[in-house]
Amino acid sequence: MATIYNSDLTKELVAGAKIQQSKELPPTQLAEKVVPVMEVNPKLLRVCNIVRSTQGIAPTNVYTVPTNKDFYLVSAWVAVTNIDNAGERVMTVTIDNQAQILLQIEHEAAGAAAAASVASALSINPAFPIKLDRGSNIVISGSHAKGTAGIIGFTVED
Repeated sequence: MATIYNSDLTKELVAGAKIQQSKELPPTQLAEKVVPVMEVNPKLLRVCNIVRSTQGIAPTNVYTVPTNKDFYLVSAWVAVTNIDNAGERVMTVTIDNQAQILLQIEHEAAGAAAAASVASALSINPAFPIKLDRGSNIVISGSHAKGTAGIIGFTVED
């Protein structure tokens, strides 16, 4: 029998199998006929549990990343509505202690002849989740206050 020396694997076994340690000990060995199954990259299989959006005035904090969990961004969008003057709308995030522009819309004035409901939008759906710094903010700012912005992501427990 093979002995399990990986404490993370033992913790996963206890949590996944809901083993009550007060009543029984977690397994420390693998039997000959037991085949362990492990996810190669569990972060790809996470369920999105954070969906936030904001409408209207910029600057606005869309989401504050928890200080006790890792947060992964899987989608983000910004949009401007009723474009009656030139300006921009920018979504910034913090990655590796560096403020980064994630999305930016620059637009010109629609003019008097244009319809009042003119809109412009931009989104990002990266192939791999983007890990943001703990305790950082996802902020929408810019010179155009009217519009929406939002994010979708997930947190990972330590």
